[in-house]
Amino acid sequence: MNVTCNKCGKMHSLPDKAASNNKIYFFCSKCSHKIIVDTRSGSTEQLKYYSTVDYTALFNGLFTFFNWPSLLLTALFMTGSLILAVIAGIIVSRNSTTFMTNPGLATVLGIFFFMLLFFLRNLNLYFTTKISAYRNAHPHKIGLNWKEINFDFGEDWLTLFICSIVPVLLLAIAVVPVSLFNFYGVLYTGLLFPIIFILSLITIPLLFSNRLWTAIIGTGSFFVRDGLAELLRFAKKEYVEIPFYVIIITAISKFFIFLFTSIFLAVLSVSVILPVVFISPEVKGFLLSAGSSQAAALPDHVGLGLVILFAVVALIVILFVSFCDNFIQALYVRAVQIMRLNPEESFSRPVMLVIMVLISVFIIMGIIAAATVFSTLPFPFLK
Repeated sequence: MNVTCNKCGKMHSLPDKAASNNKIYFFCSKCSHKIIVDTRSGSTEQLKYYSTVDYTALFNGLFTFFNWPSLLLTALFMTGSLILAVIAGIIVSRNSTTFMTNPGLATVLGIFFFMLLFFLRNLNLYFTTKISAYRNAHPHKIGLNWKEINFDFGEDWLTLFICSIVPVLLLAIAVVPVSLFNFYGVLYTGLLFPIIFILSLITIPLLFSNRLWTAIIGTGSFFVRDGLAELLRFAKKEYVEIPFYVIIITAISKFFIFLFTSIFLAVLSVSVILPVVFISPEVKGFLLSAGSSQAAALPDHVGLGLVILFAVVALIVILFVSFCDNFIQALYVRAVQIMRLNPEESFSRPVMLVIMVLISVFIIMGIIAAATVFSTLPFPFLK
């Protein structure tokens, strides 16, 4: 099998057996470019799956995103993040005097903690992307091929690290001195405002669009330098499609998550809250007497039961939030795959712009209507 380097054009010869129904990569002997050969049936299956490659393919098999490995991975990340946040809160509370007298140290530690969580979050989104992309490419397979899912992680982790750390550092370098310089912070801002503005213009979109760029990295296969270049190339090529899909995904996800949340809260209320509060006489008496001088005490077995119940409910809530998180990321993965396969002329960009404007108008009208209704509600503390 002959393979040509798409960067310098050098021809390479591979054994047919090694490249048969497999995904391999090697580096060009002339220019060291990473060459990927993918002859698996999944690639053809993926193209077949996206036979209609306009934005309507976003709705095909909408609920195929659900899988337990991705759900548990996200739940593990969220649980770990909560544990780290609790540990950080304990450390801050026990050393509050030290942090108050050393704002520089507190700022550095705070930035480090945020970078750690942001990097771990992006790793979580990356593996969620890989799992979702694998399922899109193999819609009829039940299990996951972890060897294929982890195939590119050796190179992609550094790209993820750079995209996670650099924006936070640049934004910190631009903004943090404003508060640390005290009275000279305004002078610093005035003198360096163009630099601060440009850095903020670059870093803030990277911080808030991590779902998108982790989906771009996770659905490709690039060396570090090529991965960063791919992000820029993708943004340059899809500068109209990206905001279009972001608006569509936001609208879809908000509708379905509102629906999921309503069902979840209804089930939780019927199965847990109502029986505990209104059926259990001990809990009902405790709640009614709370705050009074003769507050009822809960029996030990009731208190233990409430602790266990709270732990189980917390676990269910984490799984539900992970479920919603995977749903949103799966939509971004599918959108990126559609943009990769979709020729520019297959869907009219003027129509995309019209749809974006209409959705934006509806969102603004909804916000105005909600604000109007809220302002007429009888809240004495707002008067």
